[in-house]
Amino acid sequence: MTQRTLNDRYEVKRSIGRGSFSAVYLAFDTVEQQDVAIKLLPREFIEEPDRQEAFERHIHDLTRLEHEGIVPVYGSGLYADQPYIVSAYYEQPSLLEQIRLGPMSLLETAHCIDDIAFALNYAHTCGMVHRDLKPSNVLFDANGRIGLADFGLVQFSRPFARVSGTAVMGTPAYIAPEMSQTNEMTPLTDIYLLGVLFFHLLAGRPPYDGSAVEVLRAHLEQPIPSLRISRPDLPEGVQAIVMSSLAKDPLDR
Repeated sequence: MTQRTLNDRYEVKRSIGRGSFSAVYLAFDTVEQQDVAIKLLPREFIEEPDRQEAFERHIHDLTRLEHEGIVPVYGSGLYADQPYIVSAYYEQPSLLEQIRLGPMSLLETAHCIDDIAFALNYAHTCGMVHRDLKPSNVLFDANGRIGLADFGLVQFSRPFARVSGTAVMGTPAYIAPEMSQTNEMTPLTDIYLLGVLFFHLLAGRPPYDGSAVEVLRAHLEQPIPSLRISRPDLPEGVQAIVMSSLAKDPLDR
């Protein structure tokens, strides 16, 4: 982004990150007098009239989500024909940076999963499914409180692979079985992704590794690895909770 001011309102300060389909910048909102995050998205999100209408409806729905565990979305706009989203700025590193330091304690993990589940439950009651829950989308504010970001945005991105003839959108390590079969996603899909995150936090790695297609097939076909192999200190009850959330059949979660 070369322009320093957007819509005569947002003064862009610097780049603060890059995701799988976006670039993120820190900016100052001259109207509200506060720092904000501006997420610059690919043109493909709105390249067709029906996609643009769907995207605009989605942003409208996101601005209505008001929960302490969800990053507030303030609005959107266009920069050089690319859509951007304006949201609250969370200055602390994401959960991904914490995981890179190694497995978390059971107490830390329990607090984190509880906060995320609380936010997801609220979103689900509002008719929203995250679809792309993963460590990089779990942010922290200055007080260490979590904020879930990028609700539903993955649905507007292009698929990265095909399994069983189905185009798949998302991150291979964080894909529920049904996403590789029908792309039909419900709150139970988020439960599976939360289970993957639960496993990742405790084991220091996701349940499956390999190429994108290998990981996708593992989510579909392979048994769930035992957490207690890498974490024998964990109570059996924790293993049972993770196994339940990672059930292949959504109705078993």
